[in-house]
Amino acid sequence: MRDILEFIVDKHPGFVIIADDTGKIVKTNGQWGLIDEKLGQLIEKNIREIKFLKKISILETLTVGEVTYGYQIYREQGVIYYNLPTIIDAQTKGVITVGLVMDRKLTGVSDLSAFLKESSLMNTHQVGIILSDANDIVQYINQALLKDNGLQLEDVVGRSVDSFLKSSVDKSNDLRTIERQVKEENKFIHARKFITIQKTEESKIIDIISFPLELADKLIGALTFVIDIEEITRYSNKLRQAQRIEKVREMAFRIIHEIRNPLQEIMAASEIGRLKSQTDDTSFYFEEISSKIRKIDNLLNDNFQLFDGERIKPTKLYVNELLAEITGLIQEECQQKGIELLVEAKNNKTKIMADKKIIIQALLNIIENAIEFLEGHNGIKEIKIKSWVEGTNILFSIYNSGPPIEEEIRDNLFDVFSSSKGRNGAGLGLTITYYIITKLYKGEVWFESDKQGTTFYIKLENAVDKLTSNLDTSYKAITS
Repeated sequence: MRDILEFIVDKHPGFVIIADDTGKIVKTNGQWGLIDEKLGQLIEKNIREIKFLKKISILETLTVGEVTYGYQIYREQGVIYYNLPTIIDAQTKGVITVGLVMDRKLTGVSDLSAFLKESSLMNTHQVGIILSDANDIVQYINQALLKDNGLQLEDVVGRSVDSFLKSSVDKSNDLRTIERQVKEENKFIHARKFITIQKTEESKIIDIISFPLELADKLIGALTFVIDIEEITRYSNKLRQAQRIEKVREMAFRIIHEIRNPLQEIMAASEIGRLKSQTDDTSFYFEEISSKIRKIDNLLNDNFQLFDGERIKPTKLYVNELLAEITGLIQEECQQKGIELLVEAKNNKTKIMADKKIIIQALLNIIENAIEFLEGHNGIKEIKIKSWVEGTNILFSIYNSGPPIEEEIRDNLFDVFSSSKGRNGAGLGLTITYYIITKLYKGEVWFESDKQGTTFYIKLENAVDKLTSNLDTSYKAITS
């Protein structure tokens, strides 16, 4: 259970707030700015101080220890929220609040369906999302859930849930039955099921978390999150991957310091040799030695900076100017290798707080991988770089039209010395990118790969509260 809720807290595309039993906010994710950007950091504030939070039943959940949920209009935005009792640690209970913020008021299930369809973040979200109406008919399903299960939109939308998902063990307790129970009993339900995808006959274990949707005290449908247990395993592996990268960072620090000492001695000896040399030829060789040592030292400095958060110097950067600079660095190479390069920034005024050198390096590592990947490709050679805004998030995508990444290396692609280029790659570029995005900027990086090509995604948060601790988010409101 802890793994599942930690996964949701980390990956939920809406806002997440965790408060202890006194009402003090102890953890948030990056989406609070969707409601009120002016509030800044929420950590350590009390929910009683925040006007909106007093309106969404958090205090009621803290008092009675039961799930509460609802819909509110705040600053012309529709907000759906759910409050779940949780255990923060051995001594402290609390509440976890998850919600979705819409850029419109909700008048019916069709409004929520339209919002979800328009949101690329919802569609690519790693947790499956299903929206059904009061008659159990599916109105929306995100692309991630379709793709993971070999389904097409027409297989699902306009049909009942059990027409494509069946319980493999208990036919009377399938997803449709759960959703009906959510609606009829008007309560939150969490259950784990062994199901079969009707179209592909593939079986898997999933976690289902389903909430009723009410508007003006009238039930209009249900919102269901579907989590493949294999995704939880992959998420846990990524956490361990981050720990391994952290160990490599520490090792890199030690190696850099060890290398620098003899380099400085060689540099000093070279300078003395140049000063005492009797001929121009001898002086030239000493100068060459000094030049190469300076180059090595600069390389060490660059790597030291990439792994050292304290050396980050963030400034406000225009995303379109950032992409223009990257384009200038790779355009000539792409032309020489017959690769078509397309770059698109959807909002010219979008700014990002980042260290220019480091964020360019993070993006270039992926792009250079794509260039090398396409170099020996016989088909269409194309790289597309895009950026867009989702709420307080800035997203980048880097697509290449090459063959898919091999299945056996996908789970370990960001590991140290793992390479998509086989023996031709050192396996450090993507690891450095992963570290920069996830550790230095608290963002996300992931990829999708199939026979149409490979796309890497980067999500960065601007002016948001950072996750600050590992909490036990187990909760008591659960039915099997």
